Amino acid sequence: MDFKLTEEQMSIRAMARQFCKREVKWEKFKEIMQNKNPRDRLPWDLIEKLDKVGLRNLAIPKKYGGGEAGWLTRLVVGEELARGGGPLGSLMTAHWKWCADLAAVGTPEQQDEFFPKIMKNTKAILAITITEPDAGSDSMLPYDEPGVGMKTFAYKDGEDWVINGVKHFCSGGGVADYLIVYARTAKDKPLSESVTTFIVPTNTKGFSVARINDLMEMPMRANADLLFEDVRIPDKYRMSEVNKGYRNFYCRRAGKLIHLGPQIGYAQRIYDLTKEYAKNRVQGGKPIYEHKNIGPLVVEMQMIIEAARLMAYKSAWKYDQMNTPWVDPMYYNLANAFWKNMSLRTCEIVAEVFAGMAVMKELPIEGYIRATYTWLHGGSTANMNLIKCMQSIEDFVPTGCD
Repeated sequence: MDFKLTEEQMSIRAMARQFCKREVKWEKFKEIMQNKNPRDRLPWDLIEKLDKVGLRNLAIPKKYGGGEAGWLTRLVVGEELARGGGPLGSLMTAHWKWCADLAAVGTPEQQDEFFPKIMKNTKAILAITITEPDAGSDSMLPYDEPGVGMKTFAYKDGEDWVINGVKHFCSGGGVADYLIVYARTAKDKPLSESVTTFIVPTNTKGFSVARINDLMEMPMRANADLLFEDVRIPDKYRMSEVNKGYRNFYCRRAGKLIHLGPQIGYAQRIYDLTKEYAKNRVQGGKPIYEHKNIGPLVVEMQMIIEAARLMAYKSAWKYDQMNTPWVDPMYYNLANAFWKNMSLRTCEIVAEVFAGMAVMKELPIEGYIRATYTWLHGGSTANMNLIKCMQSIEDFVPTGCD
């Protein structure tokens, strides 16, 4: 088994690492997050520079000037950007997820329209809307009954579609320029037979941001509730066949895998700080790392992070080998469930190692704990991820048995 990244992957990762060392000033993030306007909370100067070095458009096809990077490459780079640049990791993976979905299931006409716009406008923010106030996990199988799940509805009116409904907890929805929207187009069928996918520019009449959600750890891409009131879009913005968008919904869900990169990268950064503290903090005449109640905890934290990294890398590699947009999200669900459960343990370890200092706001511990608990709400709970795996666990191939 070869665990080595390709020369190209190592080169792009090194570029991301050097970018963060050269450009990122962590104190600046705290400053811009004080701005009242959600769009002013984005580090536009860094996004512009990420664009110039090619990292912003890593998931856009080469024919439009992008990098057309695979799953593993995006995961690795997202991890590196978070380790050295904090929120830059999740900013980029969210952008890549949208672009990868358009590249995978968008029509040639849609790609020809939107990819040049995204390449040209470095301030274009992209988001995907699924969850609703009364439809979160029940928008997923096995709850596949008529009327169960999402309620946002779209109907055909001449050559247009008219969308009505509310979307909830949309990451980036408060600042987005373009949305990928999942809506029902048949009320008397189960979700698997009644979803259609659309692209909606947010300057369309009838669209509005209902509210910006105040999360435990506020993301730079404002999480929001979105309102669709007779939002009219042309049929050319329909991304799936009518009533057959659930395949996009189900298979493209695996694309959330790359979001684990920034989460693991942030954890690695906190681990590095924790290890450094343990080796420099002296009590009882020696560094606390040498105490039997502390040293093993530090090692355990690295073990957890490495295990999560291997699961995520293996899943990304698996999807790269499949070379198709229609992948079972089982591998993502497994990796996501593992990290959701074990990331909480890393919070316990950090608090234990720093002891009384862990509650001091001047340290980054609180931010990490807040971020970890915020991540728990994304991509379903750990238990729901495992429930979804029950549907396809017979297809799981253990490592080394391919």
